[in-house]
Amino acid sequence: MKTSRAAVLAAIAVAAIFGARLLHAARSVRPVTVTSNQSSPRFDRNESAALFVGVRSFTHRELAPVRYAADDAVDLAYLFVFDGRIHLVRADRVVIALSGRPEKPESQQRLELLQRAGATVRHADQTDIVALLRQQAALTGPKGIFIVSLATHGFTRGGVTHVLGASSVVQYPATAVSVASILDIAALSAGRSLVLIDACRERLSRPTRSVSRRAETEPTLVRRMGHTRGQAVFFAAAAGEVSYDGNGNGVFTKAVIDGLQCRAAKPGGVVTASTLGTYVQYSVLRWIHRHIDKSARAAIQLNFDGDARNMPLSQCWPDQNVRVRATKSSIRGFDADGKQIWEVRDGKSLRDFAVGDLFRDHRQEAVALWESDATRLAIYSAEGERLSYCDLAEQLDNVLIGRPTKRYAPRIVVTGKTTVMAFDPKRVSLGKPLWSGTITPHGQSVERVEIVDRDRDGKDDISIKTENGTLLLDFKGKVIAKHAKRGPLQFHLLHSRRKRP
Repeated sequence: MKTSRAAVLAAIAVAAIFGARLLHAARSVRPVTVTSNQSSPRFDRNESAALFVGVRSFTHRELAPVRYAADDAVDLAYLFVFDGRIHLVRADRVVIALSGRPEKPESQQRLELLQRAGATVRHADQTDIVALLRQQAALTGPKGIFIVSLATHGFTRGGVTHVLGASSVVQYPATAVSVASILDIAALSAGRSLVLIDACRERLSRPTRSVSRRAETEPTLVRRMGHTRGQAVFFAAAAGEVSYDGNGNGVFTKAVIDGLQCRAAKPGGVVTASTLGTYVQYSVLRWIHRHIDKSARAAIQLNFDGDARNMPLSQCWPDQNVRVRATKSSIRGFDADGKQIWEVRDGKSLRDFAVGDLFRDHRQEAVALWESDATRLAIYSAEGERLSYCDLAEQLDNVLIGRPTKRYAPRIVVTGKTTVMAFDPKRVSLGKPLWSGTITPHGQSVERVEIVDRDRDGKDDISIKTENGTLLLDFKGKVIAKHAKRGPLQFHLLHSRRKRP
């Protein structure tokens, strides 16, 4: 295929672990060849459009639900709309087709935010999927990108790979949607297209288990997008009866999300199709080795043509110029010139806030405690978008971000009058702390909380000053040291749970 500076992008990710009785034929996805000799138009997200499909529930009784398919669709939509590192499409040009609702509270919150921002929700029957594909492809302008994501069951018959809609029947391939038709619509109807197909690896039917395997500026990502042409094909083919990563997504989809959020290698500050493919391959293969088959050698297959290997997908230079400040009722973000660029108000008043790299992605998130009918603990991105939140019954006054050393994941520490709790930032939406405890006697109150290495052992701890003295806790809630001015001073660990793998 000839290559030029014409901006054509097609990234196709096919995750398919198929049932043995259905899939004696090899997987077959036909790459679509697109050629053009026209000069590349400059990229403009205002001309982009997207369709995210998640088929959790099926009408055919022999098809088991795909537990996190709706979560996958919503989480990817949220990523492409709101993550400032990607930010390739506006919410009002996004359609989310679902059969069943997201399970994770965090995904439910994201769906609500997407709808408030203008995203449309539709049903995910096979006829709906095809119609919405054509509708959104036609909506995409020459300067935009057409993004498609499908999470559902998949199967291959006669060398043709299909994905299922809500009322598809495996025994009748005509009721499913062929991957080739999806690629044709995506490639022929838009100048740039990104297609992610994550066909479920879980149980396909009851008797059969699967056994085979800143948008207003012009960042580097936008400039490079206008000069990229070609096609990147990601085939994921991994074995397993269970295919969830423990965080509420399919293994393949979660690897794509993590890679785009700058976990993948980023030469020049940009995650490319090639580096994303390497990261997804490593992540999925590691999961297979841990849960399924230690002898497996490959988890995905990659195929690039043109210059798609260097296709830019995510801009990963951290924005060091954003400064976060707080008032009694709001949190505000300011650029390097001191101009306010965003503001959030999430309660009657702001009790406390902290800023830090919560997800180890070299970006600064803000954590806030809001006073409302209940105390709201909320996390915001560097762009001021609310990422997750939970409402807690008791009054809380202080919030900090910390960890023992850089080898550990950050934790959110909150305190009330005599209460101390620690949260995993990735699970705040569940409303359940990793541990919680209370300080006795109850007549006193917390005066100050710090993250310090007070005992000088090379690890930071949680220092809590009360009216009666000081407590030093580690990040598991264990008392390391205490100093009481008068009378007793105790910390009672009331609740502790292991982090899910």
